[in-house]
Amino acid sequence: MYVLGIHDGHNATACLLKDGVVAACASEERFSRIKNQAGYPAMSAAWCLEQEGISGADLDRVALAGFRVADLDNLACLSKTASRRERLLFRASRIERSLPPKWGAALYRSYVATVGHLQLRERISLISKSLGVAGQKIDVVEHHSAHAYAAYFGSPYRGGTLVLTLDGEGDGLCGSVSIAQDGVLRRIVSVPYYSSIGLIYLAATQFLGMKPNEHEYKVMGLAPYAHESDMQKVYDRMARLSRITGQNQFDSCINARYAYDWFRDNCVGYRFDWIAGAVQKLCEEVLLSWVDNLAQEYGIKALALGGGVFMNVKANMMISQLPCVEQIFFMPSCGDESLAMGAAFFSYATKCGDANDIVPLSSLYLGPEYKADSSTLDELLDGKATLEHSSNIEDTIAGLLVQGNIVARCSGRMEWGARALGNRSILARADNVEVVDTLNTMIKQRDFWMPFAPTLLSEREEDYLSNPKRIPAPYMIIAFQSTGSAQKDLRAAMHPADKTLRPQILLEPHNPAYYRILKQVEERTGLGGILNTSFNLHGEPIVCTPADAVSTFLRSGLRYLAIDDFLIKKT
Repeated sequence: MYVLGIHDGHNATACLLKDGVVAACASEERFSRIKNQAGYPAMSAAWCLEQEGISGADLDRVALAGFRVADLDNLACLSKTASRRERLLFRASRIERSLPPKWGAALYRSYVATVGHLQLRERISLISKSLGVAGQKIDVVEHHSAHAYAAYFGSPYRGGTLVLTLDGEGDGLCGSVSIAQDGVLRRIVSVPYYSSIGLIYLAATQFLGMKPNEHEYKVMGLAPYAHESDMQKVYDRMARLSRITGQNQFDSCINARYAYDWFRDNCVGYRFDWIAGAVQKLCEEVLLSWVDNLAQEYGIKALALGGGVFMNVKANMMISQLPCVEQIFFMPSCGDESLAMGAAFFSYATKCGDANDIVPLSSLYLGPEYKADSSTLDELLDGKATLEHSSNIEDTIAGLLVQGNIVARCSGRMEWGARALGNRSILARADNVEVVDTLNTMIKQRDFWMPFAPTLLSEREEDYLSNPKRIPAPYMIIAFQSTGSAQKDLRAAMHPADKTLRPQILLEPHNPAYYRILKQVEERTGLGGILNTSFNLHGEPIVCTPADAVSTFLRSGLRYLAIDDFLIKKT
């Protein structure tokens, strides 16, 4: 039973389910090399089918996420009706901006419904023609339903589970609450887009001169540098932007779609770190209040959470510490790239299969795998670096790391999602803070305040993390307070200001080859973890192919690159 999930908006992605198991999943940006590529994911969809050796005719269902896609200008499927859409949306936004949130939203929705209908017909037609699939086989899955199904079926829970979604906006909502039991989800709360804490955070990102819908993680990383008393001055103003009412609903004094105007009118003159600290505190306090109220009201202590707001690993840490929470699962890479997977889960569970067949996520090595050969690599290198074969590449990598070198690794199946988990990673010793400057200036070109993250051996977790609830953390989607040992052994892979860690806790069955590297480092140094950052240059997608890896290697200050069993060195 094959179901193909498609997300054709921001960070377009395709995901293939085979008998309830995720067989393949990849975002279009990895193939196109355009960061956060939007539009129909033609290359990702084609690769998913190729991975299983099937064609579109073999698909039982295709699941399209979202009745409309917000970022119209970036869609490849726009054609002769584009100008009409633009006129409609421009008129709608002017009306919405001039009225109170609830009134303006009602009129805005009527315009968007017309735009969405025109758009949806084109999107379905494009998918049908591209895959050779009849229109009757294509299901359209509402945006927050896709987020909810991704979080619930991606989690290991199948009993009573509280499923929460929260993001900027999708299909007129910014969030939802569902109760799930035995594979069936029942929505009990819908949160309208004009109350979106995600859009408020996005506006703060834009006001601080960073790229909205992409650099929110930079705001989160900047926040701990603000002094509490100074940050509080901004927070006292900002607190009225979002709050939780007695009905467990979000409430805002403004329409969140126009929050940038509020920041422009109220935050000029305040330091950038104060603003970052204040919006992070607002996000944390609103989420904590919302989750705590819901968990206690419904008496459910197992939670599954999805949607882009839950990419905020610091807020996730605080949510996990709530006394009412006993079990919690954050959908890994839970931004819109997870919609393709959630849509596929929805169609499989409701249209063509038994929901009990769906297998929870384990490892995220769901992308392409490429076998390198010496002749191809020699051609790519063109004499700019030396190439040698290693009979034990994991031991070779470990030896270089122990000596203090930085090594890029491209091997095995590519990770799906925003985090590199060892197969498309840049690795270094985590106890040497000097490596941070080297990574930032010569390789990653990252902002100076941004922390790196560690991969930890699962058996060393207690040495380095404060995790009394034993929350699994294999995906770098939640932060933890560090121990004294971590602040010695992992000081290059933690946040310099608040000493938190965003770890990948590595289980050997998930990635035996990567595990061997960490084990070799531990045997030679006693360190139970290494620094792991994504293999890309700033502003570029994570590498996919050996050609991408060599290109990034040659354009950076990297000296060592391991591709499968080959080690590449700059002289």
